Amino acid sequence: MLIFSLIAASIVAIFVSVANAYQKAKAITFVKDNADLTLSKMAKNVRMGKIISGDGSWQNYLIVQRNKDQVLVCYKFTDDHTLSVFNNLNKDTPTDCLSGDSGRVLLDLGNTQMTFGSNSGFYARMTDSQVRGSAEINLEINSNTEQEMSADKIEVQTTVSSRDYGWLEMSQ
Repeated sequence: MLIFSLIAASIVAIFVSVANAYQKAKAITFVKDNADLTLSKMAKNVRMGKIISGDGSWQNYLIVQRNKDQVLVCYKFTDDHTLSVFNNLNKDTPTDCLSGDSGRVLLDLGNTQMTFGSNSGFYARMTDSQVRGSAEINLEINSNTEQEMSADKIEVQTTVSSRDYGWLEMSQ
């Protein structure tokens, strides 16, 4: 009976461990897929617009003017688990998004036991004409659980160049 109890306890412990690892792997895959989608949307806005906030340093925000409709869009890490977008900013005060936290959430890690790492941010540069520029977007996502896995850190990054399609000149 003792041997049977030890075998049964071992089987249950293995089953619980495998189930926990599966849930964590599933959560990591979900977050990675959402991060990839978010990064694609951001890259498209940068590619089709003009970078406003590029001073050649790492920042927790990126402001882009979409060329076609001349709307200012701000991407900002509002805390250690939320990446938000602020639309329709005032062109005279484009940094309004820096003081507020009421943007639309693009990526929320609040219920995932994950947070944005210290290497998450935006590095933007503008050309002399300030029509073209480039931005590096880096999302580092760390797991906060005690159970360690090989994929405890997710890093998603891209470098994208803005392009001048002449929409600013055509609309004036």
